[in-house]
Amino acid sequence: PAQLPLAASGTPFTAPVAVLTGPGCAGPCELFVAWLQHSQRADIVATSATAGATGPATRVHLPAGFIVQVPLLAETGPSGGNNPAAQAQGVTPRLRVPVDAAFTASIQAGGDPLLDAAVLHLERARAVQASR
Repeated sequence: PAQLPLAASGTPFTAPVAVLTGPGCAGPCELFVAWLQHSQRADIVATSATAGATGPATRVHLPAGFIVQVPLLAETGPSGGNNPAAQAQGVTPRLRVPVDAAFTASIQAGGDPLLDAAVLHLERARAVQASR
């Protein structure tokens, strides 16, 4: 849904959401980010697409007591359907952070350029939301 209810109050959580992921995201991780992006509930932030692989069903425990049950199989590729080549591409992030000299320098200095990009993205999204 466009609004996720907060467990404690039942009040919808409507603030912008960003999810950091990467090529190691597969199975439950990939299904979760595919659902969040497809439902337009969150922007995926990463340096590259997810792995393009699914795994067995599992439960994912989230903050505030939320639990997500991930199904056994799902198409996660950008085209969906039964296209193995599309599935192998994984979930393409809405905000792709380039791995360049600035990215490398930030990591070497103890920074987290992926997190920094996500925070900046959320700040801009909140400013747009507040101006409406």
